[in-house]
Amino acid sequence: MTVKTWVLIRGLTREARHWYHFTPALAQYFPNTTILTPDLPGCGKRYKERAPIHVKDAVERVRDTLTIEGPIGIIGTSLGGMVALEWAHRYPGEVERIVIVNSSSRSTSPMHHRFTPSGLSIVWTSFRHARNSQKREEAILKVTSTRHYANKPLIANFATFADTRPMTRFNAWRQVVMAWRFALPDIHGIPLLCASAPNDKLVKSSCHRAIAKHYDARLVENCLAGHDLALDEPMWLAKQIALFCREE
Repeated sequence: MTVKTWVLIRGLTREARHWYHFTPALAQYFPNTTILTPDLPGCGKRYKERAPIHVKDAVERVRDTLTIEGPIGIIGTSLGGMVALEWAHRYPGEVERIVIVNSSSRSTSPMHHRFTPSGLSIVWTSFRHARNSQKREEAILKVTSTRHYANKPLIANFATFADTRPMTRFNAWRQVVMAWRFALPDIHGIPLLCASAPNDKLVKSSCHRAIAKHYDARLVENCLAGHDLALDEPMWLAKQIALFCREE
């Protein structure tokens, strides 16, 4: 069965526009497939909404906004990966494949691995510079990207995202709580690809490997990228997903 729709879900405090070059890269490998990039409640176009504190509620609220032609594939990065797994657990009949990128879970990893010291610093900096989008984006990219941490045009662009659709501190904390609470659900018979960046400064790579081991899933790693693998290596990730979809 072929994926007819890809649903892309971003991570903590990020929105659809942060997929940046990954969406067109994916479209090159899947030219006849619909690609949807919904925002989580509290982010992007939905910044005025209250963010949920349970992943299952995020699934329902995202799913309710979409008109989907199935079967679907879900690509989730970080917190978005948690949403993808929960979606497959709750609606296995509509999910054909799952791709999770640099995600984590309390089921397999201790909290001090899920947020490295650099990761905790980014949370602090994000709140400290809540009203200074430029400084906040510089701090975020310094921890999440190996390629773009000094990319001033990109930082300015991302700062504009934050200015036009600002995420509140309240919603950011609620997303942190949602991620902290997440435990791996049971999923059966749905192919899963785990993409990991060993140089991830936000979440220890052992967390990504533990999820792959838990589900006996295929694991691919890119040593050039940071936590935001889709931003750092969009074509590489798109290619890995294409290869994954060729597998029976």
